Amino acid sequence: MHGLINKSVQGFLISNHGNDAWAEIARMANLPPQGFESMLTYPDSMTDKVLDAACTYVGCTRASLMEDIGVFLVTHPDLEAVRRLMRFGGPTFEDFILSLDEVHDRACLAVPELTLPRISLKDTGAGQYVITTQWQVVGAISLVSGVLRAMADDYGALVVLDAGPHLHSDGRIMETLSVFIAEPEFAAGRSFSLAERLA
Repeated sequence: MHGLINKSVQGFLISNHGNDAWAEIARMANLPPQGFESMLTYPDSMTDKVLDAACTYVGCTRASLMEDIGVFLVTHPDLEAVRRLMRFGGPTFEDFILSLDEVHDRACLAVPELTLPRISLKDTGAGQYVITTQWQVVGAISLVSGVLRAMADDYGALVVLDAGPHLHSDGRIMETLSVFIAEPEFAAGRSFSLAERLA
C-alpha cells in the first residue's frame, strides 16, 4: 500500500484521537512511533494491522472507522485539495456520482504508483446507483461511503446509502454500495469555483 494512503490513516487518527492514541496504535501494530513515510510503499498486511489496531483502540468496527476516514479526507481544512479533486466531477452531486469511476485514473496521473480502490458504477434509474469497489483491503466501500456522505453535504444533496456484502476475488476484495439521491437540491451546498486557488 502506498505511503500516502497509510499516512492519511495516521493523520486521521492523530487529528481525531491525538498523538498519544497514535503512539499506542503504532505500538499495537508493531510500527515505529513516527509511523509512515508518504513516498514509500508498504505491505498491504501492514495497513490491515494498523486498521485493526485502530479499531481495537477506538472501539469501533472497520466499516465505521473507514467511513470516518472518508469523511475526514474531504472535510479536513488541510486536505482541501482532495475536496477540489472530488468537485471536479461536476456541478451537481449526480454528475459527481457519474464521475466516480474516473477518480482512480485522475489520482494516478498525479501519483502513478498510488493504488486507490477501483470503482465501477451502475445506473439503475430514478436516481439510484450501485457502486462496486475492488481493493486489497476490506473497507473500501465504507471509505467511499464516507466520501459520498461528506460530498452530499458539500453539494447540498440528500442521499441514502446502503452497503452490501463483500466478496474475495483474485486477491482483491469486492464490495458494493447502493446509492439513492432522494433530493439533489435538499440544502445550500458549499461554494466552489474552478478558478479558486488554494492558499
